[in-house]
Amino acid sequence: MELHGSHLLPISVVMKIEILIDILDDLEPDALYSITEVPDSQATFDQFCTCTRLETGTEPAEKASTWEDVVAKYPEYEAKWAMKEMREQRDEKLKETDILVLPDRSPSEELLAYRQALRDLPATETPSYNTSDELVVN
Repeated sequence: MELHGSHLLPISVVMKIEILIDILDDLEPDALYSITEVPDSQATFDQFCTCTRLETGTEPAEKASTWEDVVAKYPEYEAKWAMKEMREQRDEKLKETDILVLPDRSPSEELLAYRQALRDLPATETPSYNTSDELVVN
């Protein structure tokens, strides 16, 4: 399997909503957000996102964050999610070959190099999502 330039699984709507929730949790730690659809503007942010103030339990509460605030932080959080997803997929690939490197086996140099490259991925690659929402490791 090729490590560079490989396209893996597409990012889901649920994951996009989870990224938005992470951003809002950091922007407003005293609020609980519920998001029904992925917004793409201030109007849809106001429509699809409801806010509850934890200290009062007031729902819906006025949002202190704007769509601009979320958009400004989105690339940073998407990069964190891409790294997390890459690590999860890397871990699965390592598990798939664990049996081939047991002490009673004689793994090939190619397999050992492949596993080392997988272990090195977080330090050597910067994963991202392409326009089709697929994870790209380049």
